[in-house]
Amino acid sequence: MFHNRISEKLGAKRVSITKFAKEAGLTYASAYWLYQNKTTQISFEVLAKLMKYFDCKFEDLFEYVPDANNEQAGVA
Repeated sequence: MFHNRISEKLGAKRVSITKFAKEAGLTYASAYWLYQNKTTQISFEVLAKLMKYFDCKFEDLFEYVPDANNEQAGVA
């Protein structure tokens, strides 16, 4: 599973979700779900918009967090 750092990045920039959505070229719903870290999938197009908006790389926005259930079952 991935954890995103969108809320941290927006907090550092002191930008609202609405302003973020408009400036990044996202729908409010997409921006909200990203902010809440509730997205289950993301397109390359949205990834590109995020990296352009925050002027960063993928690894600056997302962190891989192993799922405890899969690790216990021996599934990677």
